[in-house]
Amino acid sequence: MEVYIPMESRLQIRVNIGFDDNGDPVTRSLNFADVQSEAVALNVAAVSAALGGLLDYPITETRKIDTNVVE
Repeated sequence: MEVYIPMESRLQIRVNIGFDDNGDPVTRSLNFADVQSEAVALNVAAVSAALGGLLDYPITETRKIDTNVVE
């Protein structure tokens, strides 16, 4: 039977850095490597909120991105 083997996880925080000439939001991503694959959503959200307090721009989205291999 095939299973997923965790390879790596990272935290991606998307921030709104302003608006373009049409009034549409302009976003950028900040990526943080070496997140534990077992990290639960509550802890990921807490880290994101803490980092958000250090940023000049508002966070629009937080993602935990897992990379797995099928074995």
